Order: sequence, then structure tokens, then C-alpha cells
Amino acid sequence: MVKKGQKVELVVLLQSAWFLKVRWALKHHGVKYRITPYTPLIGEYWLRWKTGKWSGRVSTPVLITPDGALLDSFDICEWAEDHTENPSASKLFPQDKLGEIRKWNDISEQALHYARTQTFARLKKDKGPVYAMMPPFVKALGPIGDWFSTWFIDTFTAKYKDLSSAASIEKTKAGFLELRKALKDNKGYILGHFSYADVTMAVALQAVEPVGPPISKMSEEKRKEFRNTVLAAEFGDLLEWRDKLYKDYFPQV
Repeated sequence: MVKKGQKVELVVLLQSAWFLKVRWALKHHGVKYRITPYTPLIGEYWLRWKTGKWSGRVSTPVLITPDGALLDSFDICEWAEDHTENPSASKLFPQDKLGEIRKWNDISEQALHYARTQTFARLKKDKGPVYAMMPPFVKALGPIGDWFSTWFIDTFTAKYKDLSSAASIEKTKAGFLELRKALKDNKGYILGHFSYADVTMAVALQAVEPVGPPISKMSEEKRKEFRNTVLAAEFGDLLEWRDKLYKDYFPQV
């Protein structure tokens, strides 16, 4: 049982879109948390020890609570609603809409898995960002450190091969077309009012273009580098919706 005001531990890859989802829900509900940055693969055995999950795929975000570990962003966001410390916070998961919200979360996951395949492809051409996040002892290895960066990218890619193979730009486009229709039919909100469906699809638009300041510290130059020009040309209106949603509903505390 989390005591009022007690901080839970959020283990995250700071650059991850999934971090945006849980960050939004935790802040929305005023849940206090401390961040433990995670380095993929290098920190995997530590994360398995921390969560008690010794088989299968393990990834972040992970929320460590006094009652156990939550290993999925959707579960973390639901947990935040059940443990809200903000009495005035609106419901992100209205019970009569849970099925629809799960559907939109699945669409969001498809888009983000596609975005991850594109990121892996970029990193294979430019290992600089991966090398920058390596621990100092790896960077000190010189050419061996460069080999390690290559191994890191290949291993991380293989880890999510099944999810990546099911993702595609066609499925991503179809999801965003469905989003556009829902927003038109429901006056700017997927379900007719702000909910987790809006949160998860706003984050899904990272597949088109990363969100900028103040939500992210990513520079405009870096955002352009990760922009999917094909999707951006077709879904500029959704990016505008996304940015307005962040401005109106993402807690700035």
C-alpha cells in the first residue's frame, strides 16, 4: 500500500515514447515518483532482479510499488488512476469506455513499434546517439566501444523483432486516419471528452514527429532528423491537435 506522499520508483528509458505515456498519467493524478534511468541490455539483469521476472522479454517503463512491480505502460497508467493524489483529476479510464480505450492503445502501440523500427534503421547508419548513452567505461574502450555500440543495436533490434515485423507504415497510416475520423466525429476528443485514449494517441504521433519543448528537450534540429516526412505531409493536422492537447492537458509541474 502506497502511503500518501510516498514516492514510487519509475524505471525508464528517458528517450522512450512509453515514458511519455506514464509520465502524463502520473502527473495528471499527482502521483509522486522518482526516476531511475535505464540503459537497455546493460541494465537488464538488474531490472530482472528488481522485478523478479527471470524469463521472457523485460523492458521499460517499470513502476516499482510497495505492492510489486508493474511492467506495462497501460497497467502503470491505470494504477495511477487507482492511486490518484489529485482529487480534482478527471478520469482517464472511465469504466464504460475501457474496451474502446484498449483498442486505441493497441493502435498507439502499432504506431510506436513502427517508429522504433525507423529509429533502429537510423541508428545503424549513425551510432552516435547510442555511443553517447553508453557508460563511461564503454566509451573508454575506443574501437571496442564502437564494436559494443554495433552489438548493442543489433541485439536490441532482435529483442523486438516480432513486434517490429508486425508493424508497418500502412498500419500506422490506417490508425491515424481512424484517429482523424474519431476527432471529427467527437468534437476534438476521441471519446467526446479527454481520456487516456487521447493520451495514448497523442504519444503515438511520435511516429510522425517528436513533440517539442517544454515536454521534450529535443532540439528542433534533432526533431527534424526524426521526422517521418511521408507521414508528416499527410497528418500535419494531427500534429497540431497533439501539440494543443499537450498544452491544454499535460501538467506543467
